[in-house]
Amino acid sequence: MREVPASSNKQVFEFADNLMHSGYDLVVFLTGVGVRTMLNVVETKCDRESFLAALRSVKVAYRGPKPSNALKELNVPVVVSAPEPCTWREMLMCLENEFGSSLGQFRVAVQEYGASNPELLSALTERCQQVTKVPVYQWALPEDLQPLRECVLGIAGGTIDIVLFMTAVQVIHLFQVAEQMEYVDELRRGLESVAVLSIGPTTTEELRHYGVTPDFEPSRPKMGFLVNEAAQYAGRLLDEKRGTRTSSLVSRGDAVSTIVPDVEDPPAPVKRVAPSTPAMAGFRDGLAAFDFLHEISSRIAAADSFHVVLNLIVDFVSTLISCDSCFIYVLEQDKLVLRRHKIHMQILLAVWGWESDKVLLAG
Repeated sequence: MREVPASSNKQVFEFADNLMHSGYDLVVFLTGVGVRTMLNVVETKCDRESFLAALRSVKVAYRGPKPSNALKELNVPVVVSAPEPCTWREMLMCLENEFGSSLGQFRVAVQEYGASNPELLSALTERCQQVTKVPVYQWALPEDLQPLRECVLGIAGGTIDIVLFMTAVQVIHLFQVAEQMEYVDELRRGLESVAVLSIGPTTTEELRHYGVTPDFEPSRPKMGFLVNEAAQYAGRLLDEKRGTRTSSLVSRGDAVSTIVPDVEDPPAPVKRVAPSTPAMAGFRDGLAAFDFLHEISSRIAAADSFHVVLNLIVDFVSTLISCDSCFIYVLEQDKLVLRRHKIHMQILLAVWGWESDKVLLAG
């Protein structure tokens, strides 16, 4: 899939104008890309600081870590954050817990990501005075469809063993291409004999919409966990699905085990790997690196300024590794130039007597 601009920025400009004229009580952000894209669009017609001041004056909610990071950079305070697995259900539950009956008086704006979330919009419409959706970008099929076509043929032909779905959009696009090829039935039959793994409930719902029940979800809705747990359990699962006996993956105690059921398993809920799986020991701490690399690549793709990316790297390294200071040198032609560094203030307290814990010195 690929990210493309919305067909029109009219709704974003209307949102910005209404926000700066006190037209909303609550703004819900669903993606970090959406936060940054919205600001980039708004800046083409409105004053950046006026828009951010208006945003800081209303209640703000977000779903997941990526919008959290984007909002933190803009110094926008947040009232509500949805916990994992960060679906619209967690978002709605947190809003109801935070605001209660007063939610009925709220005028709400929802930043959309790629496609509308009709369940969230419908639930908010039932509970709020007014709901406005603000689309800032949308998902489209990749320009080169050949890899997707090969994927459809591979699944249908039995040459693929494991399929990992990271988003609901991937499910939609896979079946959309299969429909163009007139291979939907073959694709669905092929998926019955491969290990199908879903990143979380939203993606699982989309798979079920197409008649596919994933074999399991990871213990946490993160790519690192999904890949690691796929490596641990998908081989066994695949042997069982292609073998002579019927079995299912279940969580039992602190590990994933297999059982042979006497009756057919119900379609729901999808089994999830137990959070305390022993094989995950040591991996949970290391997962921060996966999230960090994904965040850095997203920033570069979004054309964030160089100093923002360097600040992220300094913060990450000094948090992950116990150290007194962290320096980043950049090779510029034949010279190493100091561009960013952080020094923990316990080194400097004896000299300067400062009371802060640390200071960031920008090179």
